[in-house]
Order: sequence, then structure tokens, then C-alpha cells
Amino acid sequence: MPLYASDGSTNISVVNGNTYVGRYAPNGSLNVVQGNGASYTGFHHPSGALYVVNAGSNKGKHSPTGGIHVSTSANSAGADRVTVVSGSLT
Repeated sequence: MPLYASDGSTNISVVNGNTYVGRYAPNGSLNVVQGNGASYTGFHHPSGALYVVNAGSNKGKHSPTGGIHVSTSANSAGADRVTVVSGSLT
């Protein structure tokens, strides 16, 4: 599986961050840990994955908590569009 889906979105695998996984999953997608959007997390999780925040109605690429705003919708007001290939975003 490539890093990017055929629609141009980024393929992501949502992980829990309990063990070291590195930046990329064995399937080629990007490993991410979902932050809660309320507590500062920074950009990188100790597991090697990146922190993301479900953009919801927020605008812009970066969350004030340090993570990346992501959305599975095409019209996401600056958030990175993603396709979840493993795990789930809430």
C-alpha cells in the first residue's frame, strides 16, 4: 500500500502508542496517535508515530496542542485529508 491513497489523501494507521512503532506502518501508511485536542502533546509521540487531532469544526493545519489537524472529509478547512486504513479516528 502506498503512503497516499488514489484520491490524494494520506493513508494512516491509528495506533495506541503503547509500544514503539516508528513513523511508518509495515503496510506503508503513516502511524499516528490521536490526541484529545485539549492537552498539549507536541508533534511526535514517543512511539515514533505522529500526533493527530480530528479537526472537526477547527480550522488550519496545526492544532494548538501541537498535533496535525486531520479529517476524512474533502472540505476540511486546511486540515490534512486522510484515509484510515487501520484503527479508527474518533
